[in-house]
Amino acid sequence: AKDPVCGMMVDEKKAKLKSDYNGKTFYFCAASCKATFDKSPAKFAGASLENQVLVVVVMITAKPATI
Repeated sequence: AKDPVCGMMVDEKKAKLKSDYNGKTFYFCAASCKATFDKSPAKFAGASLENQVLVVVVMITAKPATI
């Protein structure tokens, strides 16, 4: 899983720090990331989805290079 605050990959099976928000479990690499998330979970919970949508939009709207 990806830490929603810093983006670091975290092993869900070994992760000691996690929070549940809107029915989803989020895993963290450090206590500081968990504390940041817990202060405003809505800010980080949707970040990964928003980033994925942005990438798709950019890919669809990008014009191919001309030679």
